[in-house]
Amino acid sequence: VEFAASDKPSKLAEAGPMEFFVGKGEVIKGIDYAIMRMRKGQTVRFTVTPQLAYGAVGLPPEVPPHAHVIYDLTLDDFGNEGVIEMDDLPPPPPSGDVPPSP
Repeated sequence: VEFAASDKPSKLAEAGPMEFFVGKGEVIKGIDYAIMRMRKGQTVRFTVTPQLAYGAVGLPPEVPPHAHVIYDLTLDDFGNEGVIEMDDLPPPPPSGDVPPSP
């Protein structure tokens, strides 16, 4: 799967398109869930809860602990090697009452 992040401050955006296998732990779970629901060529903006992003630890210094992370993704292309069905992924946890990070 290839995706491009467009958030200017993000190191991911500077890196440009990247490839990864969905459901293999190569990206945060929130991106896996989003990609599994996208169509080829689709661009989405979504917020990932801390539980599906970087949790209580964060990703210092860029992402503080308990942060909601906003991504802009474009699904450029995908292959069918090691196809994972949506039913094979566990459901995302409820978002709970964690307030968004500033």
